[in-house]
Amino acid sequence: MKEMTNIRTQMALMSKALMSGGKTLKDLLPEEDYAFVKNKMNEKGLPGGMFERMKPMFLSTMFAGDESGEAPGANSAMTSVEMELYRMARRRKLESAGLETAAYQMAIFDSIPYEAQAKMLVETLRNSDSGDGSDDELAKMLELYRNQDINAMQVMIGDADSGMKAYEDILLKNRNRNWIPVMGRFMREAPTLFAVGAGHLGGESGVVALLRKEGYRVEAL
Repeated sequence: MKEMTNIRTQMALMSKALMSGGKTLKDLLPEEDYAFVKNKMNEKGLPGGMFERMKPMFLSTMFAGDESGEAPGANSAMTSVEMELYRMARRRKLESAGLETAAYQMAIFDSIPYEAQAKMLVETLRNSDSGDGSDDELAKMLELYRNQDINAMQVMIGDADSGMKAYEDILLKNRNRNWIPVMGRFMREAPTLFAVGAGHLGGESGVVALLRKEGYRVEAL
């Protein structure tokens, strides 16, 4: 998160957010889907040009992070969990670090074909529009989390993100495996709080199971 608050880093990452070969969303989507996404971009105050050239998965993260309905950069009471934890650490003068770099996260987008990314973007936006039981699904997922049933939660997340299932190794499993030695190094240096997305917790390839496999004692509180 410290990287993401640095303007120089942000500018460097923006160049990595653009599709290669001059590709645009219009090249990747049928006319109806393109018009739908374009309308959503207009609603969020995202002008054409550069935003149409962004990798669809990067656009997806922008839409997902802007739950307030305001354009990116607008004054809003909404914040991400990551940013709030980072601010708490700074207020308490605690050290902070990442399990992976922002540049690595951006490189992940290059491992998934642009066409598949575009399809997932449309599906995500349409599901958000329909409100197709999303509130009920969120309530159920929160209940599973509170009941510490992370494996059932993992199954539910996998069912909900069916479009990403084919890329689970890239988006989740490989990253989980990469994190374990990093977490081990941090833990040996000092008591550490690790914050990861819910999708990284459960299953045989989840962070909890991988830490136990390495001999760490992991308990729910």
